[in-house]
Amino acid sequence: MSESLQQNIEVQAFHSAVDRQNAIQQQLIEILTRIDSQPAVVSTFDELEKTRSSLKNFRKAQTSLAEKVHFLGKELASLSVQSELAIIDGSSVADFSDQIRQKESDHRLITRAHQRLIEQMIPEAEISEMKHFANHLAAKARATREEAAARIEQTAQLMAQAAAFEGHISFDPANTLSGALIAHAEEMETQVDQYRRWASERTEKHQRILKELESIKLLRG
Repeated sequence: MSESLQQNIEVQAFHSAVDRQNAIQQQLIEILTRIDSQPAVVSTFDELEKTRSSLKNFRKAQTSLAEKVHFLGKELASLSVQSELAIIDGSSVADFSDQIRQKESDHRLITRAHQRLIEQMIPEAEISEMKHFANHLAAKARATREEAAARIEQTAQLMAQAAAFEGHISFDPANTLSGALIAHAEEMETQVDQYRRWASERTEKHQRILKELESIKLLRG
């Protein structure tokens, strides 16, 4: 067998490996950008954004309520001192009782709202964000794999024509755009597993905390 028949024949559209990698990277970016506009991917992204918006609003409300709790606490303490001194000087208790009761009621209500946010609503929104982010990545990974499969199928059809002419043609997608798409999909799928595991662990931890808080409330009567 001659030396020329033992050599592998490689055909590529680029002058160098660097040019090939740059072109693959650019095509990869273009394909992923197009995938982001697919309905299934857009739908999961919209759900993720809704969750993120709710979480952002909850955190803003938590900061605002914490300030109100602190301010009302100071007001209530100041009012109590003023009323006590006034009563010592001979003022009637009735002159202050309604005002103090209203301040105490406002303070309790805002404190409970603040506790509901930090104990329940914010943690649940954070867990929901993890789940929706995982769903979004999963949708992108599926679409990316479908794109890679379509490209490989098209390549296989072209190679079938060459094989009919030559008898046998082999194809390794590892260093191709299809291979890059598959690798990217695998990375996203790894992230999906991580975020779903984190969400599950966070859910279990949150449920334990809620049970402990409920036990404390029952003990306090």
